[in-house]
Amino acid sequence: MLWRKHIIKSVSAIRKVAVVGAGDLGSGLAQKIAVKGFEVSLVDLDSEKVASGLSAIQKNLQEGVEKSKFRARQAEEILGRITVTSDWDRLADADIVVESVVEDFVVKKNVCARLETLCRSDTIIGTTTSSFTVTDLTADASYPERIVGLHYFFPVAKNRLVEIVRTEKTRRAVLACAWVFQERIGQIPIASADAPGFIVNRYFVPWLIEAVRLLEEGVADIVTIDAAARKQFGVQRGPFALMNAMGLPITMRLARTLQEGLGALYAPAKTLIDQIEISQNWTLDGEADDTRFDAVNSRLMGTVFHADATCVGGDW
Repeated sequence: MLWRKHIIKSVSAIRKVAVVGAGDLGSGLAQKIAVKGFEVSLVDLDSEKVASGLSAIQKNLQEGVEKSKFRARQAEEILGRITVTSDWDRLADADIVVESVVEDFVVKKNVCARLETLCRSDTIIGTTTSSFTVTDLTADASYPERIVGLHYFFPVAKNRLVEIVRTEKTRRAVLACAWVFQERIGQIPIASADAPGFIVNRYFVPWLIEAVRLLEEGVADIVTIDAAARKQFGVQRGPFALMNAMGLPITMRLARTLQEGLGALYAPAKTLIDQIEISQNWTLDGEADDTRFDAVNSRLMGTVFHADATCVGGDW
């Protein structure tokens, strides 16, 4: 109890938070942090990128007002706690910084290294990597003990889950402080080993890829696979709709990276590769054929259970 009180006191000392990367994930995270009363800086490379991030936040807040989730004055107050900037020197006084840049190993590694030079030595640095290990990303870090994995899920403004990933060098106090901070901003943290795919992507990526294989093999069409998956798994979006929302290249990148670490189950299906080559999202129109639901879901469930079993069985 005394230990937890100490950590909560440490979190209460957090006044300034920064998010690096003003894309969908970063802007959504900055919004969520501001909603919970923290001052947050949203940082990116240029004014165009940060303006785009701010516009996305303004749109989300306006929708919140229209749906009576916020009052207009509350939305203004939330927006007032967000500073958007392309000046990375603003990171110097941040208590916790979360990088949320593109899922590219070299880019993320370079950003983490840059943050170490700009931030105080006691600033907690979180990386939102979804497919690389935190250990690999921070192999050359000067202060690896204050770096932790914080894997959020799209859309972060609504999705409360976050995987917290500790390396062998991450200080326990940093891990605990990051954990309590996630609770303070309304997230539901779960602890994950620093392994390929962490927890969720170990079964989520095969679920997506198996859906494409079902399409490829003619088991069912896209609208039927999505409808079957929504009903069976109790989700709002099926695998193809989710790939459209995430971006097909991100799906491919996740699959390729996890294939290297975990094997053929994670290999991208040829139809996914072909779809990326023509630079088009999946077409979601049409009527679902519920006579194919059992065939679809037996494959999807089997794939997920297989992936889950490797985690529970200790194949990390």
